[in-house]
Amino acid sequence: PLSIHPDSFDLRGIQSQQMDLLGQALMDLEERMNNEADAGTYHSESAIGDGNVDHVVSLGAQRMALEAVLERIQDEDTSILPTDPNFDPLTFLTLVHRNTSFEELSRSIDMLSSKTDNQYKRQQKIVRDNFALFVRCADGIDIVAEQTADNRSGKKSVKAQLNKLDDLAAAC
Repeated sequence: PLSIHPDSFDLRGIQSQQMDLLGQALMDLEERMNNEADAGTYHSESAIGDGNVDHVVSLGAQRMALEAVLERIQDEDTSILPTDPNFDPLTFLTLVHRNTSFEELSRSIDMLSSKTDNQYKRQQKIVRDNFALFVRCADGIDIVAEQTADNRSGKKSVKAQLNKLDDLAAAC
């Protein structure tokens, strides 16, 4: 719905593999941190001034967040399926949109909000266009409920009344 992933994207597949995918993401992040440490990216004096310390802190924070999500899904029954009662937005974002930029997410949420607004307006139009039908249906439900209540209190049922009318029609 956010138009970030292709139409063939399958959330159920990710749901069934969420432990493996989180473990793989954690290993990838640790490998990235090790590679940068081995390359000396943030050990030199000049690297500190280049903002690489912030990058290292960011990678460390990402690792801690991944570990927290992994621990939570081990302890709780979480889901990345938005329709599931156990939906966990943090796990969803971690697994599905881990490499999506903030700008992409912002644009997509604006588009999703617009779609939601359009659906709400269409629903309102349908209700306005069919209001008389809704009222008639509600009246019909009330009549059936009254007849059911009457039937329970010993009065003749609708079916019995129709059978009596059929008998009268046949006699004529």
